[in-house]
Amino acid sequence: MDNHSKIAVIGGDRRQAIVASILAEEGFEVAIYANTATEIGASTRAIDLEGAVTGSAAVVLPLPCSADKVTVFTPLFDKNVYFSELVALLDTQTIIGGMTKVVSDFSDGEIIDYFEDEELQILNAIPTAEGAVAIAMDALPITLHGSNCLVVGFGRVSKALAHALAALGANVTVMARKSCDFAYCELYGYKTTHVSTLEDGIRGYDVIFNSVPEKIFTEKVLSKTDRTTLIIDLASRPGGVDFEAAKSLGINVNWALSLPGKVAPVTAGKIIARSVLSSFRGK
Repeated sequence: MDNHSKIAVIGGDRRQAIVASILAEEGFEVAIYANTATEIGASTRAIDLEGAVTGSAAVVLPLPCSADKVTVFTPLFDKNVYFSELVALLDTQTIIGGMTKVVSDFSDGEIIDYFEDEELQILNAIPTAEGAVAIAMDALPITLHGSNCLVVGFGRVSKALAHALAALGANVTVMARKSCDFAYCELYGYKTTHVSTLEDGIRGYDVIFNSVPEKIFTEKVLSKTDRTTLIIDLASRPGGVDFEAAKSLGINVNWALSLPGKVAPVTAGKIIARSVLSSFRGK
């Protein structure tokens, strides 16, 4: 894709504004719409969706693309942008966005999901882990140093999180299922427990960080969890915790969605822009 091509950047939070700014710095003509953030750099703020999309070679959508499977994710805009409306304006534009499965319900055109980029997911784990640590520091009446922390799952985010917690002096236990995960934990000096022990109850932890996007913290599990334990759920929708059960049991749960955009939007935006630019160069 030529660096002088027009790119439409639609919706999103401050991360998406940073993406627009970086694309403009790279020489693209960038029209941003449905985003009132100030960090748009040399990009142009379009007055309507049609003006943003017309003449564009690609449409860049946010991460996530949608929160309701009907409209584009636009937390900084006071109007809805419907996928049906957007797709009706498209000709041959490529759609590039994060978690784009919903978009395929509305368009048969080319769709690139930058959230599937391994490099992005690894780098995105860093602000997610830092955000989780910040939440724990703010909520706990004790220091993380010397605290007992359980990290459930051992994917990209959990690896970064366990590393950060250990660096702060926390006692880190990782709950996983794969033998290779246990080997890595042994290498890094973390304690381990198998996910099959979950239903026996989770006691003795000051804070539990969950990254598994399945409702594994059922009422049965929560009933065997210390009431003073803080649970920070990092899992994407529908989350890993039965929130109603936790509330009735008096267990403090923080469902921490989209942490990179909340705690480090500039860094997170740069990571997304890097992936978007790579997808352009691959065309």
